[in-house]
Amino acid sequence: MDIRTLRYFTEVVQLNGFSRAADALFVTQPAISRSILRLEDELGFTLLTREPDGVSLTDEGAVLFDHATRILAQFNSMNKALQDKSGPLTGTLNVGLPPVIASTYFAGIIMAFSTRHPQAELKIFELGTEQMSEAMAEGSVETAAVMLPFDDTRFDLQRFATDRLMLLVNTRHRLAESEQVSFRELTDEKFVLFSDDFRINELIRNACGIYHYKPAVAGRSN
Repeated sequence: MDIRTLRYFTEVVQLNGFSRAADALFVTQPAISRSILRLEDELGFTLLTREPDGVSLTDEGAVLFDHATRILAQFNSMNKALQDKSGPLTGTLNVGLPPVIASTYFAGIIMAFSTRHPQAELKIFELGTEQMSEAMAEGSVETAAVMLPFDDTRFDLQRFATDRLMLLVNTRHRLAESEQVSFRELTDEKFVLFSDDFRINELIRNACGIYHYKPAVAGRSN
């Protein structure tokens, strides 16, 4: 049992459903379901009952929910108190960033961090999603940014930005003047994708798969 699992459990109860909790926490529904199943196995009790219009607590689940909400409130209060009492941030923070979004979203954040915490050193590691998971698991990276979907339940996930895929084509291309393009229109096009461990490739392949084709890869970029 850990704080993340308790947070998943209380969110499911408060929002009356696994899918609503998954949306609120920016994780997949299977990830939340697996966490709660492991919690039930650990405690030896059924905690939730699925209903047509949501979920209901068992007697044991009600006891856990009461304690879990208090534990989470105390945990949040403790974190705030520690942050308020702590002195200047020092040491080294190792951050993993996908190259595809590093410069787009994080240039300003990195500069603001350095200005606010001049005694701390920020080390940036540009990694693909699979490498990011391994680096986080072994501790060589303390925090990281990834592209969704990301189902590794070993880590807490907080969404910080939402964006759309953009199509880059020659100005003379038939789709150059289009404001929106469906993947259905790209069936016969050749794609330039990133290296194999970049999650954006999976997003593109899945989108193409909806229209029953695989993207023809003309080249790759890292």
